[in-house]
Amino acid sequence: GRLGELRSVLKRGRSMESATSFQITQHDSPFLSKRRWECTQKLWQFLEEPDSNFWSRWYARLTPLIIMVSVVTSFIQNLKPEPIPALAAAICETVFDALSTAEVSARYAASPSALIFASNPFNLLDLTAIGSLAMRACVGFILDDSLDEWVVDTLLLVVPLLRLLRTLRHFETFHLL
Repeated sequence: GRLGELRSVLKRGRSMESATSFQITQHDSPFLSKRRWECTQKLWQFLEEPDSNFWSRWYARLTPLIIMVSVVTSFIQNLKPEPIPALAAAICETVFDALSTAEVSARYAASPSALIFASNPFNLLDLTAIGSLAMRACVGFILDDSLDEWVVDTLLLVVPLLRLLRTLRHFETFHLL
């Protein structure tokens, strides 16, 4: 069927644009009701096409700003004395990671297929948000001196850089891969 055609498009090494522009209809997803299909299509359009409506444009403009605030918040936690109390920093970092996890979850839920979702390098980059939230949950949300240095360095130096890379999605002329 049509999903087989999509797989062959991806196997032939076609560009991501040809894969994401491949139109999948409700008949290709028989498990979705018509109403759920329409909602999924609207969510996909909202997330993937910033010029589709007023709210999509605002979302596309605000997302990089929120990401930049999260990066600055992480980096300033490395300063001594700490300008942000540990509890406030933990709340901010957790909120940023939760928002990123919600976005990548919405992208996955709205994606026409798991294959299209996984073939987009930006989505794979977005998945790092889930890893950082899980890591925070495992070590405790408040970072203190009792943690291994590599954990703190990962959460305060590597994760912000990965967040910064997430802003590349919003540059129309830049292609990650």
